[in-house]
Amino acid sequence: MNQLQIESIAAQSPKFTAPIVLIHGLWCRASMWRPFMGYLAHRGWTCSAPHLRGHAGAEDTVDIREVGLRDYVRDVERVIAASGAPPVVIGHDIGGLLALQCAARGTRAVVALAPVVPRSIARTSHPALSGLAARLARLRMRPILPPRGRVGAAFFAGGPPGGMTPESPVIGSELGEAGFSVSPCSGVPTLVIAGEHDPFCPPSAVQQLARSLGAAFLTAEGATHSMPWGFGWEKRVADTHRWLIQSLGEPLLAWSGDEEE
Repeated sequence: MNQLQIESIAAQSPKFTAPIVLIHGLWCRASMWRPFMGYLAHRGWTCSAPHLRGHAGAEDTVDIREVGLRDYVRDVERVIAASGAPPVVIGHDIGGLLALQCAARGTRAVVALAPVVPRSIARTSHPALSGLAARLARLRMRPILPPRGRVGAAFFAGGPPGGMTPESPVIGSELGEAGFSVSPCSGVPTLVIAGEHDPFCPPSAVQQLARSLGAAFLTAEGATHSMPWGFGWEKRVADTHRWLIQSLGEPLLAWSGDEEE
């Protein structure tokens, strides 16, 4: 079994019974979460962020060409199972989709930032996966390189922290299948956040996804796709932190006391 590489940061002053697991998006690594993790650790959360298989860099021996969505789901499930206590799972892009898929697998709560919207709802292919280079890579079963030019600039917004990695052609094909879907998050507090100016996961489609799952929905004003590290990321993580406290309440706290805003 593939040994997952995980970045983690302990809470500076532990306050919460639930750890946080953060799942990265397409072409990214766990390092993209460093701004979020630093903010959350300062406020009492212990955080861990796995590199999904094939994304850990030179030390990762997995052939990215053979990786599918089920493999990513298994990676997230393994991290959840090893968390010691039911975790809060936060995901971005495909990580948001994975977080939603794993909501019923022992999680305390789920937050999905700009989640990839299945074609059954979005009706169109993911714009970053529909270009000529990405389509040729899928046909030839070669790794899909990160988008460049205007698409890349819009997708990554100068980031992400930790650099980029190739993506699986299998993942690219699976995300284009109209039959791919996500089940409702029954009984698990769930928040879905869309970027107001996100061309890859448009607010209307993300809101429709949230409605189909019975999840709370929020539009992040002024935000683009790169919410975890792009301009205004501090507002995104503060909104996430506040929603978790309001939604989970006192049972989340390791001891009684007022929570820092």
